Amino acid sequence: MVELLSDFVLFAVIAYGGVMFARILLSWVPVAPPPALRPVFSFLYDVTDPFLRLFRGLLPPIGGFDLSPILAFVVLYILEAILRSVLP
Repeated sequence: MVELLSDFVLFAVIAYGGVMFARILLSWVPVAPPPALRPVFSFLYDVTDPFLRLFRGLLPPIGGFDLSPILAFVVLYILEAILRSVLP
């Protein structure tokens, strides 16, 4: 049971990284999403904004580029490494 829970937690961290990656890629699209995709965009932004907001104050934009996702990915990578070493 513990192993199943630890696998789920590790999967959740990795999946969240994937969701953040998708959100960042979609943020480069300068046009508004078509109506059919608006719920997807909304979901991605709603899920990732609270985590990214933690880092926006730490790294100011440079040349108009928001670098907070880089720090967020570093933190997720460190969390994943810690979980892999601690969890069975």
